[in-house]
Amino acid sequence: LSKNPRPMLKKAIIYTLGEMQHPTSIDLLITRYGETEREDIQLCIIQAIMKYDSHKVDLFLLECLEQMVLNQVSLGEIRRTIFTSITSKIDSIAIPMSLRLLKNNSENQRIIANIMLILGELSIIRKDKSLFELLLKYTDYKYSRRIRSNAFMYLYTHKDFQQHAMSGISEYIVSGHEHDRSAAAFLAGELGLKGMYHYVKQLSLETDCKNSTIEISLLKLNDNDASKSVAAIIFSDDANSSLTCLNQLNSIEKDQLRYKVYNYILDHYQDKLGIFMKLLSDTKRNFDEDRRKIYEAANSRSIAIHDRNFLFSSEVEELKKEETNSEIKAA
Repeated sequence: LSKNPRPMLKKAIIYTLGEMQHPTSIDLLITRYGETEREDIQLCIIQAIMKYDSHKVDLFLLECLEQMVLNQVSLGEIRRTIFTSITSKIDSIAIPMSLRLLKNNSENQRIIANIMLILGELSIIRKDKSLFELLLKYTDYKYSRRIRSNAFMYLYTHKDFQQHAMSGISEYIVSGHEHDRSAAAFLAGELGLKGMYHYVKQLSLETDCKNSTIEISLLKLNDNDASKSVAAIIFSDDANSSLTCLNQLNSIEKDQLRYKVYNYILDHYQDKLGIFMKLLSDTKRNFDEDRRKIYEAANSRSIAIHDRNFLFSSEVEELKKEETNSEIKAA
């Protein structure tokens, strides 16, 4: 680990430390968690450290959960996965922590929205109706769209609250605000609401297929044209839109949906495959397995991808020296 291996190897080492369950690894894993900003590696560390049973581990997990709630502006899919992992391990102490944070941050809409994710995961893990009833309180109009959307997302999973969640989503649908309609499209894709397909499709046309939230939702709803529009956003000149789209693509759990986009890119963007692989790497998300699959698919089609992969960062400097020497000899 001290040699700074590439992410795929680093995660393999961390996984191994978790499997070994040697007590001296706990402090190392905790230190590494604080040193990295890559969400996929943080998730790997959390999953490794959860293999250990100790009060120190539980305290660390609780502190991680609290810091994410308080400090994260938004929570992507990987951080939601971290939430899920931690709450499944320490669910009994995560509930009082969440209630305490709600009480102490009753005016902070961002923090409340993050807590909705914890309570939502806990409500599903524990099958606790009282937690669903607590989520219900945060669908009131005095709360932000993000808070209400997070609550609707989990309320829909319980038969007693599904109708209330659908009523809230329906209000988003008829809203004159574009962000409300995008929220409806997001929930349609997240919850697999196929009955909303035509609505989301029309929304896509109205936004000229440039809203990544809507296009990713169409992909989740198995739209035939979604791969094309998602690829177009990824290769657009807007770097922020491209990164957002890739992060949303990473959030899709079903491999075959992501691979639809990759296959489209292999068919229509062969000259940009090197750029695409670098974009995947730059997201700092867990695209390692996807990158391997893309390489395999490219090789099967006799497509060359110019994308350098290194096991250790020191190799990069060595390569630069070799290239410089070659240029001097050529001169």
